Amino acid sequence: MTFQRKTARKVIELIRSLDPTVLVAVGGYDPSLAPEGYTEMSGGGADFIVRGEGEITFRELLRTIENGSAFDRITGLSFRTDDGFRHNKNREVSSLDGGEIWAPNRNARVLSGYTMLGRQVDVIETSRGCTYDCSFCSIIEMRGRNFHTYTFDRVIADIRDARDHGARAIFIVDDNITLNVRRFEALCHAIRDAGLNSIDYTVQAMTSSIADHGR
Repeated sequence: MTFQRKTARKVIELIRSLDPTVLVAVGGYDPSLAPEGYTEMSGGGADFIVRGEGEITFRELLRTIENGSAFDRITGLSFRTDDGFRHNKNREVSSLDGGEIWAPNRNARVLSGYTMLGRQVDVIETSRGCTYDCSFCSIIEMRGRNFHTYTFDRVIADIRDARDHGARAIFIVDDNITLNVRRFEALCHAIRDAGLNSIDYTVQAMTSSIADHGR
């Protein structure tokens, strides 16, 4: 995010000072919406910008580097050339129901043991996007006005995997999990029915949709 840009630039400069040949890729909200912050730097800046949703684009980038192929066919990617940065066409946002975005492999983590209020914490995702257009929010700029969801089977499996890896608190990172209040209510029931309700859950969401929903 934007408040982390200064730190990210310092990290890039440190990497360049240690090994100028290392390829550097950045992604997320700030590089996607303000790429010049990462391309116009002393020492060269980033080599690649993964714009928008990054899972598939970054995976294709790694495979392309491994194969020594050209980068011009990877949608959602910006990359450095001798003539400056080239920006490929945008990648369409995922509907989340095609299996292209894989669940996290928690066994591959380098670091562990993060806590929230004294309990080991992990993150999971049940949906992406929002259909509102709040002036203070960058979601619409990043992915358009839409709302896509994972199946409950995937969500429950992800929560169970996080618990099995030690999580006793979970932060649900959805952009607006209460956008569909009936789905949110059904998800709460599914978590309870799966015996996963002893975990502490934290969400970020609109409360007005719950108030408007009524009973």
